Amino acid sequence: QWVGWEIPLYVQCSIPSSGEIDPFAELSSNDPTGDWSERSQQEWIHRYLPLMLTRPWLRGVIWGQLSDSVPHRYPHAGMLDNHDDLKPALLKWSSIASAHLK
Repeated sequence: QWVGWEIPLYVQCSIPSSGEIDPFAELSSNDPTGDWSERSQQEWIHRYLPLMLTRPWLRGVIWGQLSDSVPHRYPHAGMLDNHDDLKPALLKWSSIASAHLK
């Protein structure tokens, strides 16, 4: 239905890289079924970002937070870990974005 309204759509994503307690997160992780890891965060991006980028009505995909080392909303959902080291998800995001923009 969104396409029929001819309004551009921007999607914000925040996918966790761990199911552990995150002391800097505003929200707590209450997903007992989640098997989240840095690898699963990267795989989520690998699977869904290209799909989203193929939609002509989608104007942008925004990652919800940069770093897990400062206070943030979602647990472990940054592209940098709690020591500000790059997570594999950031490298995957960058490679997909670069390929899509060519």
